[in-house]
Amino acid sequence: MYYAGVPTLVVRAKCPALISINGRVAGECGGEGYISVPLSANGDYYVTMQPLLPHDASGAALCPVTRRFSLENGIMEQTGYPDAVLCLWPGGVNEITMKPIAICAKAGKQCEKAGQKGADAQGAKQPINNLERGMAFAVASMQGKYDEAMSYLSPALRRNVTAEAIAEFMGEYESVRPPVGDMSGDTLGLIYKKKEYVYAARLITIEHGPEGIDNISEL
Repeated sequence: MYYAGVPTLVVRAKCPALISINGRVAGECGGEGYISVPLSANGDYYVTMQPLLPHDASGAALCPVTRRFSLENGIMEQTGYPDAVLCLWPGGVNEITMKPIAICAKAGKQCEKAGQKGADAQGAKQPINNLERGMAFAVASMQGKYDEAMSYLSPALRRNVTAEAIAEFMGEYESVRPPVGDMSGDTLGLIYKKKEYVYAARLITIEHGPEGIDNISEL
């Protein structure tokens, strides 16, 4: 879903949760699942995340979160929150990742938990499909491991590009993941920070061959 015919809201949750939009239940999500709904070009949307678990692993109580987001001409106002991070994808897809407020049982205060920044740690295992190969290449490039990044390219492409060229093309970004609904590995989003709690995705396309990545271009 890297291009939507109408403005689209995608909601993800850090734990199993019931999602409501403007007071109406939209569905359940958590983990790799998500909620996707079309939006009007202008208006305010109140998104509520109701955790389906009473406590987290530490025993902290999980409380619901409601945040307001506004659209103008199909683009979501660039406002994010510590518990509702916004990522703007090309083609009118506005993605929100929500996490519950955790109240520590002993102190009765909101728990301080480090937010997820950048990509998750990636193992050294060899990719077994196009998505894993593309992700491994993009993560290695993000981390400045250009020798590793070059190893995912086909021999023909390695002969025609340098590590410096890869670094210049890929640029700086904090994480990488496929667009919603596309797990082919042919398209990836390079997520970079626009401002606090607001991110944007730059899309690249990857052509895979039997010996590795044959070509990379910007979508």
